[in-house]
Amino acid sequence: MKPPPNLAALKKRVDRYLWESRDPKAVAFKKFYGEHLRQFSRTAIIGGLVRDFAINGRYGFKSDIDIVIDDDNYAVSKFAQEIGASSNKYGGFSVKNNCVKIDFWSLPSTWTAKNANISVRSIEDVINATFFDWDSIVYLIEEKKIICTDNYIKKITQKEIDIVVEKTPSKNGNLRRAIHRILKWNLTPGPSLEIFIRKNTTKDIALEAIKKFNLPEYQYENINIDAFVDYLIQKKDKKHDEFYFIFPSDEK
Repeated sequence: MKPPPNLAALKKRVDRYLWESRDPKAVAFKKFYGEHLRQFSRTAIIGGLVRDFAINGRYGFKSDIDIVIDDDNYAVSKFAQEIGASSNKYGGFSVKNNCVKIDFWSLPSTWTAKNANISVRSIEDVINATFFDWDSIVYLIEEKKIICTDNYIKKITQKEIDIVVEKTPSKNGNLRRAIHRILKWNLTPGPSLEIFIRKNTTKDIALEAIKKFNLPEYQYENINIDAFVDYLIQKKDKKHDEFYFIFPSDEK
C-alpha cells in the first residue's frame, strides 16, 4: 500500500482500523478505551500506529500503541495504579491488554516536555516535540482527528526523514532507529539527521546494521565509517553491491 494522498485519506485508514476492524489489536484498543480511557476528556495516539498507517496501511502497523493523556501527573499515576500498569523507562506507564502492549503518559510527563525545553501545553504541541519528523503526527481519539506538521504527507511520500528535536533520552537508540529506517524503508536523511549520523555512528553500530541488512563485506572488522555513512546518505534507489565499507589493505 502506498502513502495516502492527503490527511483525509489517512484518517479514513486509521478510523476504519480503530473503530471497525476485528483485528485483535484494534479490538483490544477499543476495549481499553471503553473501560478506562473514557474517564479522561482528551487522549491521543502518538508515535508508531499513525505513522505506520501513513507508510503502508494496516499491514505496516507492527508497533505497540502509545497514548498521551491530557491530564496532570497525579491523575494519570492514580489511573495507572488502579489498572495495574507498570512504569516504563521513559516516565510513563505500560499495560498489556490482551494481545497489545499499551504505553501511556500524562502530557506533562512526556520526555521532551520535561527535559528538552520544548513547550508542550496541549496535545497539539506533541507534533513539535518528537525526535523524527516522521513521528510528528497524532490521532486525537475523542475528536477522531489527525494533526501533524504541514508537510507530513509530502515527506512520507518523498521518503525524506529528518530530526525535529535532537535532544533525546537515547542517542544510540535513535541512531539505530535512524539507520534501520533508512535501510528498511529506503529513505533519504535530511541535513540535521545526516549530521547526527555522521557525528555519532561508531564501528560497532555500523557493523550491526551491515550484518542485519546483509550489506557487502560484513565479515570485515576494519569498517570505514565515512564510507558507510556516505552509503546511507546516497542509498536511495541504489543496489547494495555497489558499495564497500572497508579500508583498503594498505590503509590503517
